Amino acid sequence: MKNRTETESRILDAVTAIVLEEGMTGVGVNSIAVKADCSKVLIYRYFGGLDGLLSRWAEGNNYWIRQVGRQNLAALSGATLELKEKITADVFKGQLKDMRSERVMRELIRWQLSEDNPVCRAMMARAEEKGLGLTTALLENTETNLDVEAITALVVSGIFYLTLSSDHAPVFNGVRLDAEEGWERIEGAIEQIADMMFSRIQEKKK
Repeated sequence: MKNRTETESRILDAVTAIVLEEGMTGVGVNSIAVKADCSKVLIYRYFGGLDGLLSRWAEGNNYWIRQVGRQNLAALSGATLELKEKITADVFKGQLKDMRSERVMRELIRWQLSEDNPVCRAMMARAEEKGLGLTTALLENTETNLDVEAITALVVSGIFYLTLSSDHAPVFNGVRLDAEEGWERIEGAIEQIADMMFSRIQEKKK
């Protein structure tokens, strides 16, 4: 079992290495086997083939599946200061930090946005399930006239777009994407949005 675990890890690492070197277009059973120094047979035996391998790899590199899926949804019970800090720091800022620091995560998002295949569709559905679960848990015991789902969608998609753009563009709408000062401004804007949103969310009366 140890040998299988080590080989699986080596194969997954090989996918990451190829993506960082060549992009998703360089990923294939042959190239992965060469990079991982293993037989192609093991990729089919351990993962069921390329789609199974990519599903496993994508799940480990998708922020909303990997990180947000671990959040304690039951703890989202009221519009408290702690709740606002949790959403702001652990979810929004966490996404921003991970997307900025992990290029492989950005490459994964680019692939999911540009391709229409079963693996991408399944991963996007999983991420949607995890993200919507947070919003649903938040609203379950609170009330507001805000469209929290749409506001959250704008924040999340904005983080996606800005971090993806930063690989090629130094500035967006006057905000420097090639300097920490610019990202500090973006974090400040996230905090302002959270402040406005939570000021209009109240705990449901019991």
